[in-house]
Amino acid sequence: MDSRATRFAEKKLDAEKIVKDGGRLSPERLTVYAFFKSWLENRRHELRWQTWRRYEQLFRSHVEPELGSIRLSKLRPDHLRDLYSLKLDEGLSSTTVRHMHSVIRAALNQA
Repeated sequence: MDSRATRFAEKKLDAEKIVKDGGRLSPERLTVYAFFKSWLENRRHELRWQTWRRYEQLFRSHVEPELGSIRLSKLRPDHLRDLYSLKLDEGLSSTTVRHMHSVIRAALNQA
């Protein structure tokens, strides 16, 4: 298994542990991917299905590929600024990027 596949498997395993343990994983090991996966699962019953699905799609398509492997404790504002700039450069509308920011902000307020 190559290192990329190994990292993906480790991220997935960490996220599954968080969901099973009710959101507990040592802060040093918690990745953006694992945190958002847990946050989304915990919000599933609080949100309308369409809203939850949109949050999940924004995360899976745009946030996870760019920031998923970063440790949550190492996430900095410049990571987010770079993500937003990249997505605007890729052709995403400013409305979609603002929506992505709102979802990320809501999640990180609970971190």
